[in-house]
Amino acid sequence: MNIGDFEIGAGKTFIIAETCSNIIPHLYNLGGVVAAVASTGADALKVQLYLADHFPEAERASKKRTEFPRDLFPQLVKLCHEKGLLCGASVFDEEAMKVVEESGGDFLKLATREWNNHKLFDRCIDSQLPNIFSYDCRGREHSDKIGYTNFVIFMACVPEYPTGTMKIPESLMGEGWSSHTDHWLDCLIAVSRGAIIVEKHVKFLANDYEAGWSLYPDQFQQMVKDIRWV
Repeated sequence: MNIGDFEIGAGKTFIIAETCSNIIPHLYNLGGVVAAVASTGADALKVQLYLADHFPEAERASKKRTEFPRDLFPQLVKLCHEKGLLCGASVFDEEAMKVVEESGGDFLKLATREWNNHKLFDRCIDSQLPNIFSYDCRGREHSDKIGYTNFVIFMACVPEYPTGTMKIPESLMGEGWSSHTDHWLDCLIAVSRGAIIVEKHVKFLANDYEAGWSLYPDQFQQMVKDIRWV
């Protein structure tokens, strides 16, 4: 599978800087955010295109504060491409998929909590864009969707924020690893076990929404160097 001009699994780990909710306070400076991510050596930048109404009522107030404005996504893609970064998004509905497709985005991500969203799963498969699907690796395999492996790269994760005890599968050959720790040791272990994609959160200020399981750009840059060494 190729994401843009990057051949996944050809010997170099594909590294995604997940800007998640941390990008929201910095929307006024998207160019600065993209430049900071590009300086780390990451291959791609990712955002999350959810709407608060998608989530249970108890979560909607907090999610509303961190919605990424979908009308800014084309600008984000353009800025990323100008800096040599690929750009993708976690999608939670069909409209978000269309935003990524029509904006020239490079890949789609399906979040762990959408694992049983079969309609969205099938719609992603029908897309012309590459797909990355996360799954909770704590006792769960992705074997029920094994028939889709020609169209999807699966990404193991532990959906705890932050993740404490690392529970990394013994083998990640042909898969990815999505990290929610406050360090990057788990990413190095994952690569040593065959992970062909690593996704890690990046933060820009200490009070960013998901700072507790994110790395500053200089830390992220060191992680990239360490991964390349591994």
